[in-house]
Parts: sequence; structure tokens; C-alpha cells
Amino acid sequence: MYYKRMTDSRQGTSSMSNEALYCRGLMEMANSIVLILSPAGKITYINQYGVDFFGFARDELIGQKILGTILPESDSAGRRYSRLIKSICSQPELYVRNENENVLRSGERVWIAWTNKALQDDSGRTREILSVGNDITARKTLEMELKKAKDLLEVKVRERTEKLDRAYSDLRSLTIRLAAAEETEKKRISREIHDQIGQNLSAIGLNLSLIRSAMEKGSAKSAGSIIDDSLSLLRETTGRVRNILSDLRLPVLDDYGLLAALKWYARQFRERTEIDIAVEGDEILPRPEAHVESTFFLIAREALANVAKHAEATAVSVEVRRRDGVLCLSVRDDGKGYRITKGPGKASRPGLGLLSMSERAFLIGGVCKVASRPGKGTEVIVEVPL
Repeated sequence: MYYKRMTDSRQGTSSMSNEALYCRGLMEMANSIVLILSPAGKITYINQYGVDFFGFARDELIGQKILGTILPESDSAGRRYSRLIKSICSQPELYVRNENENVLRSGERVWIAWTNKALQDDSGRTREILSVGNDITARKTLEMELKKAKDLLEVKVRERTEKLDRAYSDLRSLTIRLAAAEETEKKRISREIHDQIGQNLSAIGLNLSLIRSAMEKGSAKSAGSIIDDSLSLLRETTGRVRNILSDLRLPVLDDYGLLAALKWYARQFRERTEIDIAVEGDEILPRPEAHVESTFFLIAREALANVAKHAEATAVSVEVRRRDGVLCLSVRDDGKGYRITKGPGKASRPGLGLLSMSERAFLIGGVCKVASRPGKGTEVIVEVPL
């Protein structure tokens, strides 16, 4: 009976030994990393593939803790791995699959996808942990690069969205200001017509009544005096009507172009302000679109108005050129100038006139720049692609 038990025991031991050798052979032939860890986190087995992959000698790993050998103390983000390895060894069922950074003998970091399984004894107690790993460094590197690209794209989209929001806000504000300016201009023209032209026409009508009465009485001398007064009122009214029509749309601009209109306006500016003015430039052919010419003329007129009001200048030059497909306008004076200071994202500018010029340039797809220094005068530059 004792012999039979011994024989059975020997046969069982032999069978288990053969099975272990078979499993060991399979693990050695595997093209994956195969590790066996003790519950204390020590390496009790690593196959040849794993030895070659990590670059250690086998005896440098067997009996050593995994933490600090092929598993770094912390990942690249600074998170410590001590808690992770402790959890895997105590509760391997929670880490059937996990991915983490490992480290080669050279110090190079790699990413490994691990599959873990608890090896239990007859009582169900975890005796060892079997871990099979595969290198996923290339995949992880690509994922991280994609994440960086995605994060960068989100930043760019956010910046662009914020820029569009600001542009929309600026455009909405500009639209409101232009509508207000248009309404103000309508009121000014209406007041001009009512207060001046209307009064003159009423006076002319009254004069005609007086002429008729004087003629009925046979007083030619009195009628002649009234006619002279009426003619004077008529000339004044005609002049005011021309001025209003010029403000609405300048005939010389329509008929002869931007350069001719600027020269025409320069003569008026010189007579009105006694500031010496010179206009130079090229005939722009083919002519820009009407709204571009009109906007350039209005900007030049606004810039000259600023010179007359603020610059204390004795001379001003206006130049209009076409350079490399860009229409350029320059209005430069020799006045007192001013210091341009930097505010939140833009230069500070005195008054609404310069703001109005910038907005007009923006509406036709251009830019308006101002250069000035105390005692060195001011230059307004407008550039619009044609």
C-alpha cells in the first residue's frame, strides 16, 4: 500500500514536472515578454525574449523587484508606480489588462501592454502572477503625437473662434457707428436744406410777391432792387446745393478719378486753411471700383480735416500710388505730431477721426496705419489690395 502511494506520488510528480517543462518551453519560445512575479513584486522568471528586449542579463533580474529594474519608479508625468505594482500583486484580477511605461537597461522608456493572471495554489491563495507583455511604444507615440496635434488644433480653433468673435463684435460695433454717422449726416443735410436753402427759397418767394406788387404800382426802381436781392439769394442757394451734392457724391471723382478729385479738393483746402498742400500720384488704370475710390477720397478728406484741426501744420502732402497690386494713400503733415502709446492690443489714437478712417479702410478690405512722433508730424497710410 505504501509502495503504491509512493509510486502514485512519483508518477504525479513526474507528470507535473513534465507539464512544467512543457510550459517553460512554450514561454521560452514566445515572441512576447513573459514574466512571473511573486506576491512581493519580485521577478521569479523572465523568458529569453524579455531578457533580450530589456537588455539585462537574466541573473540581473531574477530575484529582483520589478520596481526599479524594468519598471521605473515613476512614469514620465511623475506619477509613482509603487502603488500600481502593489495593487497588481495583491489584486491581479483588477489588472487583467493594463498599459504602462517600462524602462530598458539603457534607460530608454517604452510602453508595454500587459495581460496578467494570478497563479493560485489549492487553497485559492495567489502564489505567483503570470504577466505577458507586448511592446506598444510605436502605437503610444503615435497616440501622443495625435493628442498633441489635437490639443494644438483645439487651441488654434479656440484662438480663431475668439478672433472671429472679436471681429464680429468689432463689425457689429462698426455697423452701429456707421448707422449713427449716417443718421447724423442725414440730419445735417436736412437741417442745411431747412435752415438755409428753405429760408432762401422762402425769401425769394416773398421777393417775387413784392416785385409783382411793385410792378402793379409802377415802381420799376423798387422792383429792380428786389430782383438784385433775389439773384443774390439764388446764387447763394445754388452754391449751397452744389456743396450738399458734393458731400453726397463728388462729380469730379465720378468723371475724372481719384487723383483729379484729390487735386480739386486740395485747392479748396488751401484756400480755406492757408496750409500749403501738394498732391502727387499716378492715374490708376484701370480705375478701382467706385466704392474704393470714394472711400479713399473720404479718408483723405478726413485726414486733411484732422490736419487742419489738430496738427498746427504749415504744409501737407498727399500721395496716391499703385504698388504691386495694392492701392496706397499717404497723407503726411509737418505738424506737432503726438506720441503713439500701446494699449491692449492696439495703438491709442486721438479722436474719432482716425478711428473712422480705420473703419472705412477695413470695410473695403484694407488697413489704415498711423505714424507719428512729437515734433515730427503725422502720416496716415492706407493700403487696399486691388
